[in-house]
Amino acid sequence: MTGHLARALGIAEHSRVLLVGAPPAFDLGELPADVLLTSALPDTPRPGSGEPSWHVIVAFCPDREALEETLPELAGALAPSGTLCLTWPSDGPLTEAVVRAEAHGHALTTGEAVWDLIPEWPALRFARAT
Repeated sequence: MTGHLARALGIAEHSRVLLVGAPPAFDLGELPADVLLTSALPDTPRPGSGEPSWHVIVAFCPDREALEETLPELAGALAPSGTLCLTWPSDGPLTEAVVRAEAHGHALTTGEAVWDLIPEWPALRFARAT
């Protein structure tokens, strides 16, 4: 059975999932069958694919610098129907408004309200603007 967090993030069978900057103790729980899970963007595109390849991207952004540095590449790597979950420490310098503004600047729209991905790390889910 798929774990609660994997379901909440929209991870389905055969999904390609990218985790960026996850703390060592972070655990997605039980995943559906045939999920490809990695923590680094490959240097080259997926063979035979001219399009972005990640169905679900979860990025831990400890500060604005990390958000601004990784967001362009992550937005470009997101599959057309994929979701990007951005999470930040609640006691850090980032705010929900800053995260929304940065994401909207990269043609991403908010698909989900704020929730704590893990304790003290609020998160927002985004999709490509259509």
